[in-house]
Amino acid sequence: FGHMANVLTRWQEASDGCQVGNILGTDCPEGLEYDRIRVTASTGCFSKAEGSGVLLSMFKGDEAKLTLKQGGVEQTMAFRKGYHAFFPVNSTFELHAPQHSEFVRVMTQNVEQVAGTTFKLRCEDYLRASASESGMVRWKLTPQYLSRRVFLHHDRTLLSKSGSPVSWFHTTMFDVQGLPSNDEGESVFKMSYNYRTEPNIVYSCPLSAGTPCSVRYALHPYADKKWTEWLPLTDETTYYLNETPSQAE
Repeated sequence: FGHMANVLTRWQEASDGCQVGNILGTDCPEGLEYDRIRVTASTGCFSKAEGSGVLLSMFKGDEAKLTLKQGGVEQTMAFRKGYHAFFPVNSTFELHAPQHSEFVRVMTQNVEQVAGTTFKLRCEDYLRASASESGMVRWKLTPQYLSRRVFLHHDRTLLSKSGSPVSWFHTTMFDVQGLPSNDEGESVFKMSYNYRTEPNIVYSCPLSAGTPCSVRYALHPYADKKWTEWLPLTDETTYYLNETPSQAE
């Protein structure tokens, strides 16, 4: 693979009662910035100015208050755990959240990497309600995982620096017991990618049958079945790989 790594969140004090945890910067394969935000004071506040595109997800905490401005119109709304939003270049927002709230943010200052022009808000409860046996597009349940497909490639949000649309999922992986075994006889959750890069931001990583979570990567070419060492995962870890088209299998 072109690149594979486990990245530990690097927390820094920010203003207005928040800490920001840097994960990946514009030098990553997509050319996007990834970070996490957590509220450490009784109330925290962070905002977005015009000129950038942002994806924002709330995954911990009580109800926050979001004030959005776009096209001369101001709206105030609740923002809760399980909410995901896209903010286009010509929008601004200010968000006030209670202590212990946590968010994931993806953003770019490069306007050419912002495809969407309208604010979009997704609630995971409605993603589930939109699923049917014949159309599991946004809510996919398998014996291995539950995937809430928040923003898909046709939803027009952000682009990678190569111009590819960005998709944004919230996935819960289940215990590996009962899953197919690898060559060493261990039950594992196995994923493969072609022509794509995928950062996986971990925010809840419990023990699996008393064993800490871990990940390893296949070395190119996969036909050789050579792997890296198992690398530990924690609630502060992001794991990702970047596969270039020439290396796809």
